[in-house]
Amino acid sequence: MIDHTDLNRKLRQLVRHCTGLSDTEVRPANQLGPATGDRWATVLILNLRAPGPSFNTWSDVSPTQVKETEGTHYQCTVSIQFFRQDAVALANKLRDRVSLSSALQLMQDLGLGYVSAKPVRNLAGVVNSNWEERAQVDMDFHVCGIEEETINAFAKFPVSVSNGNSSTSTEVIQP
Repeated sequence: MIDHTDLNRKLRQLVRHCTGLSDTEVRPANQLGPATGDRWATVLILNLRAPGPSFNTWSDVSPTQVKETEGTHYQCTVSIQFFRQDAVALANKLRDRVSLSSALQLMQDLGLGYVSAKPVRNLAGVVNSNWEERAQVDMDFHVCGIEEETINAFAKFPVSVSNGNSSTSTEVIQP
C-alpha cells in the first residue's frame, strides 16, 4: 500500500529540485490557512491506479518461517499548481527539467519513475480584484508499493494415503 503523505513529500522534493523553490514554497495542496509569499506551488495526488497484477516472492527466514513480499506497480497522476510570480515559467521549468539526469537520479533514489507530463495550463485570472498569475501541470509517475509479511511455514505435518485396501502414513518435516 502506498502512503500518500510520504508520496506527496517525495513529489514535493522533486518539484523543489527541478524548480529551485524552497521547502516553504512547495507544499501539499488543500491546506487550511492563508498562503503567503511572492510565489508558491502545491502538489496534489489526483489518483493512484494499478495497471496490472501484483507480484509475489517468497524467501526463507528460518526453517519454520517464510517472508512473503508483495509488490504492486502503480501509476500516479499528480497535479502541480504554481501561484503568483513566474507561475507559468516555473511550471514549464518543472516539465522541462524533470527528465534531466539529476532529476532522474533523485527519482531513482525516491523510488519514482517519470512517465509523462501534460501541457502547462495558464490559469491566470482575477482574484479579489487583483490579477494573479497561476499555472498547472499534470504529470504521471510510476511508484511501487511493497508489503512484507513473515508467516509460519509448516515444519511438521502428517500425511496419510489410503486406497480402500491399504493405507500408509508418515510425517513430513520441513517441506
